[in-house]
Amino acid sequence: MTDFVFVHDLVEDNGKTIKENNLARDHAIALKSFVEINYPDNDYHGVRAFVVEHQRDCDGTPLYGLSLDVDNCDALIEAKEHGDDWLTRMLRARIDGGWSDGSLVVLRAA
Repeated sequence: MTDFVFVHDLVEDNGKTIKENNLARDHAIALKSFVEINYPDNDYHGVRAFVVEHQRDCDGTPLYGLSLDVDNCDALIEAKEHGDDWLTRMLRARIDGGWSDGSLVVLRAA
């Protein structure tokens, strides 16, 4: 039988897995910051938007959800706090997510 190893389960020099180390990293860009997408090989290169959600990849890497409407940030926070799954899903449909801090340039920090 073949054993599978998930890359995020590999142990690094500090004795923790890649995922544990990534989950310990804070998001470098604050919510409501105004950013520009710097990803030359992507159709969104040069687009400017607001960071409205802190997200994580499956390996724990900090990611960012972007929206053209900064008010989506407060609306999403409120929907999550009230357990409104329907509203949370609707707001997330208006958010383009999964951007790494390396693909974003902060134009105005919150």
